[in-house]
Parts: sequence; C-alpha cells; structure tokens
Amino acid sequence: MTLAEVEVVVSVRGCGVLVEVSDPDKAKVPTLRADAEQDGGLGLVLVAALAERWGHESRPFTKCVWAYFVVPERPC
Repeated sequence: MTLAEVEVVVSVRGCGVLVEVSDPDKAKVPTLRADAEQDGGLGLVLVAALAERWGHESRPFTKCVWAYFVVPERPC
C-alpha cells in the first residue's frame, strides 16, 4: 500500500461551506462517473449531487478537488 499526504481544509464562505481536499497526485484528474453500477469510486457522484458546485485545480505541488455546499437557512 502506498501512502500519500492529503490535506483537507473546511471554511465558511458566504452562505455555505467550502471543502478542499489536496493530494500530490497531479496526474489523476477527477471525473464524474456515468456508470453507477460499478463497485466503488462513487464519492464524486455523491459530492456532485449535494454540492452547489465543485471542481479541481492544479497547484504548484498538489491538485485540489473542492466543493461548495450551501447551508440552508444560513444568512448570506
């Protein structure tokens, strides 16, 4: 098993919460799977269903996958 350092940052932004997950594997870009029948790898499907928006960006030493979740009844 190979271990990698992963950083998770959660911050309150506007009417919601921004979750950022960074890891050093810049070559593996997240893609939304169309086939929900396969085992495993459905985390991004769940994030996309619940998040207002999500995406990824390349940083100098890592890639960051982020998602913004609106918090109901939170004043903007």
